[in-house]
Amino acid sequence: MTNIVGPKHEEFDRIRRHNEAFLSDSWDPHTLNTEHRVFFILNRYTRGLVIMYASSACQSAFHIDPYDIEGKPILLFVRSDDLEMFVEQLDLVKSKDKIVNMRFRFQSPNWPREIPCEAVFIGSSDGILAVMRVCKPFVRKHLITDRYHSDDEVLATSPSSVSSQVSIPSPSTSSSSRFRSWNQSYSSYSPKSPIGYIKIFEVGEDDEDSKSLIPLEEEEEEEDDYEEYEKEDKEEDYEEGEGGDEEGEEDDEEEDDE
Repeated sequence: MTNIVGPKHEEFDRIRRHNEAFLSDSWDPHTLNTEHRVFFILNRYTRGLVIMYASSACQSAFHIDPYDIEGKPILLFVRSDDLEMFVEQLDLVKSKDKIVNMRFRFQSPNWPREIPCEAVFIGSSDGILAVMRVCKPFVRKHLITDRYHSDDEVLATSPSSVSSQVSIPSPSTSSSSRFRSWNQSYSSYSPKSPIGYIKIFEVGEDDEDSKSLIPLEEEEEEEDDYEEYEKEDKEEDYEEGEGGDEEGEEDDEEEDDE
């Protein structure tokens, strides 16, 4: 006997304890449900990976007769959501003769729901060996990560992500048709961003035709600035007028004295 761990008597003690546990009253093999293993042999030289052999456990695990599944491509029994990943992994097995472990949903024509399945594919020079079993239901990880990425893109909306385009007219066009427009994408529009409006300038033959759309807050600020500017101009004009009147009176008095 090969010495695996420690002295030989310790190894025999370990085997004895294992046999006692195997024959103990707490372990009842009749109450255990055996887990079926399905064995397939696939033709690697066919495009759809035709099933050349299926074991009898296919009836218990996938509810389909093994003689009915033989001669059909295995891709017919894979759910459409898992088909892309399934083909990529099997192409890897076919090209480099590797061992691949994957999970997918098996679609049986005799069962109303998809059957979650875990499989091991072994590549060889003659064909592909597949050992499958029914596993617990699972959720694809990439579906969850894609949702998180989409939420992050919405939260990360910033002014830098706003797409703007400027159209410059060609010299051949007339002056009345010249225009410049700024386009803002609706998907990335954010009312809290500093770019909260769209400016449109239409320039024709006269500059008086130019129009601009500006937010109300900026218009009010401009009106306030304009009113303050007018008040300052009036005060300056008034001061200059008073100064001019005083100088005129002094000139009149000097003329009278002469």
